[in-house]
Amino acid sequence: MQVLQNQALLRDDRSSCLSVTLITSAGDYLNFIQRSYEANGGLEGQRTPLKTKTAIKIRSRMVDDLLHGAVLPPIVIGVVPRDAVEAKALSDLAESGKVAELTARIEAVEPAQIAIIDGMQRTTALLESMQKDRATIQSRPVRLELWIGENTNSLIYRMLVLNTGQVPWDIKRQLETVYTFLLKEIRQKVPDISVFKIDDRSRRTASSEYQSSIVIESYFAFTARKPNVDVRERVAEDFARLDATESAADSANLERFIETLALVAKLDAAFSRFVVPRATGPEEEARFNEGRDIFSVRAAVVGFVSAAAVSIYGEPGFEFPAGVVEQNAQQVSKSVTDLTDKLAVFTPEQVGEFLQLEILGQLLSERTGGVGDFERAVFHRAFLSAIKHGPALPSMLPCWRAH
Repeated sequence: MQVLQNQALLRDDRSSCLSVTLITSAGDYLNFIQRSYEANGGLEGQRTPLKTKTAIKIRSRMVDDLLHGAVLPPIVIGVVPRDAVEAKALSDLAESGKVAELTARIEAVEPAQIAIIDGMQRTTALLESMQKDRATIQSRPVRLELWIGENTNSLIYRMLVLNTGQVPWDIKRQLETVYTFLLKEIRQKVPDISVFKIDDRSRRTASSEYQSSIVIESYFAFTARKPNVDVRERVAEDFARLDATESAADSANLERFIETLALVAKLDAAFSRFVVPRATGPEEEARFNEGRDIFSVRAAVVGFVSAAAVSIYGEPGFEFPAGVVEQNAQQVSKSVTDLTDKLAVFTPEQVGEFLQLEILGQLLSERTGGVGDFERAVFHRAFLSAIKHGPALPSMLPCWRAH
């Protein structure tokens, strides 16, 4: 991508990002961003070109303005370094003013490392205007702002801040955006976990398989430190967005979330050793028939993650010193690992006896209204108890009956 003008380089110390503002041609920009654009902007949950009558009318006006020489606001592009070496190389090139070399290096990275953070609709308008008058638009200057994060976490923080306040982006869509980068981290650090995309129709057939929406909700529960948060209510949404933004600023927090998912997978695998033949007759199966049925329930995953967050950070409103948080995180990991080690020497039948699935099924069947919130609260309390007692548990019975 040819750089026509390098305007500014700023370092965001809050999120450990570099902001590089430059001017290039529309033709070079579209060639540069083509692969990310074709993948919905490189972001899971990014708004594709809007198709409502109002959106089409507005974009048509934008195209017409472009053809008549209008200048668009800067388009914001996020760049996620592959590793620390690449992060330093990009930072060195930017700070030394070698912007042409910087953009050339960015063009060589994988498509998944480049994302349109803010400007999907403007990019669409540029494409449409190119189709109408390529000769005019191709050389038209376009302002870009490249956000280069030192790591995934820093760019996630910047993305949340940029997207907060945009009316079309509710908290779920913001978290879907974050999830794209979390998924990369999860794949690298927890390879045993398989996460289905939000629009996939895949069903869980084994332990450690989860829908992305469950992972997203779990992240929400982790940052809020509680299992029940109604994202449909505006007040709860605003607080949740603030919590997510603040916690994403702490890279250790995201690391602990991923570590918590690894603990979910570990416990899931231990529970899933209890397998029974599926009923072949007309008799109705119990909801919790075997071990893997526990974490097949969304509320169980969310409940465990929120319980882990409270065990690490304390109840919402508490702010522990960093040393205490680190100590708590280690204790949570040790407790769950010791419990899974204990289950590892059990026979599958003994695991079944330990789980007390019949009691769990009876407990959850007692509530008919507000089932989702009730189940999340049950699993939250149960896993708080499980984390607290770990290998000392004689069975899950005390956990299922925890109040």
